[in-house]
Amino acid sequence: MVENNTEAHKCKFAITVDLKEGNSTGVSAADRSRTIRALADAKISPTAFNRPGHIFPLLAQEGGVMVRAGHTEAATDLARLAGVKPVGYLCEIMGDDGRMLRRPQLQEFSQTYNLPLVTISDLICYRVRTETLVQRTQANVTKISTPFGEFSSMEYKSLVHEDQTYHALVLGDVSGQKSVPVFLVEDGFEAALQAQWAQRYVAKHGSGVLVYTHGSAQLLQISGELMARQSIFGMAMQIVRDLKVKSVRLLTATESSLDTNGFGIEIASSEHLATSA
Repeated sequence: MVENNTEAHKCKFAITVDLKEGNSTGVSAADRSRTIRALADAKISPTAFNRPGHIFPLLAQEGGVMVRAGHTEAATDLARLAGVKPVGYLCEIMGDDGRMLRRPQLQEFSQTYNLPLVTISDLICYRVRTETLVQRTQANVTKISTPFGEFSSMEYKSLVHEDQTYHALVLGDVSGQKSVPVFLVEDGFEAALQAQWAQRYVAKHGSGVLVYTHGSAQLLQISGELMARQSIFGMAMQIVRDLKVKSVRLLTATESSLDTNGFGIEIASSEHLATSA
């Protein structure tokens, strides 16, 4: 790998390789297939490969799509979920015009050849529903006084990314309750201002939850924004589930195309939060 990776999404490219034994130039489909199989075989040593070559090894981030919502992590997550070694092969599907197929064309392709189509969004939702990805870090509840009332503060940490932490501000008894107002607060000054409006809304309602995320900027940097926000939202919903909330009235300060379904908790309604006097 290069010392300073300037690739936009911080994909970890290693040095290209070809398998030495049994290959010719390494460029044919058969040669590439042998190289790929050898890379996936833990018994084959690094000396079995020529460098440079025609196959790009990639290193997946620990934590998979919850840490970096990329194709590399999706491939290793799929393999792990299938119960095999977290090793995969990535191949872009090209159209007749030589361009990479986008989702509408891939959906048509999958139907034509009867192939399953799984998206990174699907993987994020599945992992949020089926895995424990956050953990509360303290048993005691800290009381925090605000201009809008006394909130209970609880700290959480990510189990998939050591740099991501969270804390929940809770007003009232939300355990077992439905349509609980929930607001997600990301890093930054603007988000902090929006949080004050959310606190005011929650106080008027009598109960609610604000989930503060710390370290989200890095995730936004290395993943596409929509996928990163889906991961952040999924982790927040795990915290809400840990608080035993039955269903959520989701408060938002900005318009978003994020699909909030499929995270293992019911979104009863969504409400745009007015953040002006």
